[in-house]
Amino acid sequence: MRKTRRAPAAVMSLESTIEKLRREDVDEETIGLIQEIFSAGFSVEALMRKMSKDESTRYLNSESAPVYRALLREANEQFQCRLCQDGPNAMSFKRPRDVVRHLRRNHFGFGDSCPTWFVPPRLGPS
Repeated sequence: MRKTRRAPAAVMSLESTIEKLRREDVDEETIGLIQEIFSAGFSVEALMRKMSKDESTRYLNSESAPVYRALLREANEQFQCRLCQDGPNAMSFKRPRDVVRHLRRNHFGFGDSCPTWFVPPRLGPS
């Protein structure tokens, strides 16, 4: 039984993700960036990999960082997702790594699934 009313993450493909982002009026530069990030495959590993020096210079003007950092913008000492609508109600995160769960669940459909449930044995006499 689920403990939340929120729907489980939808499994998506790169093409369906890009179509969805276009419907939500995400700018074409960001969509092009997503196509570059996932050029080797649509997976969590592609999202979490370290940027090359060229990518890092092009997107962040800084040293190497995880590639998902290119999908963030800084506003008021907070990090915001470039795929979400900008404005006063935009979701903000204190640290860049806090955005990863949001990206995985809300934009890319990389939800975790558990094929089995583990119930620890009782300790002591029954």
